[in-house]
Amino acid sequence: MYGEDVLDAPRHGRRYSLHLPVRFRTEGETEWHVGTTEQVSLSDVTIRAYAAPPPSSPIDIVIALPSTGLASSGCLLGHGRVVPVSSADAADGEPVFGVTVSKFRLEQLQRAGETPAE
Repeated sequence: MYGEDVLDAPRHGRRYSLHLPVRFRTEGETEWHVGTTEQVSLSDVTIRAYAAPPPSSPIDIVIALPSTGLASSGCLLGHGRVVPVSSADAADGEPVFGVTVSKFRLEQLQRAGETPAE
């Protein structure tokens, strides 16, 4: 049904197993939801969260990057679309979903926990 949009399909770019805090909201929502990234690549991210948004929903994501000690924390901002993931990724019971992103934007955060302005 979703063809090549399923995250277990071959993609360009390498995937990295990164467990980072992420905030997300679908189009029309004002409240941010929280989760943790499972895998991140140049064009997609797998997220584990309390609840998964519906497939094909437009979505905004903010991935918090760890501080290096040399500079303030930053984040990756992305806008994309929710896609299903392979059943192997969702095996542990907590919802897992994927997001395809055309490109990420890097932004600095001034204070811990701050969500960047849009």
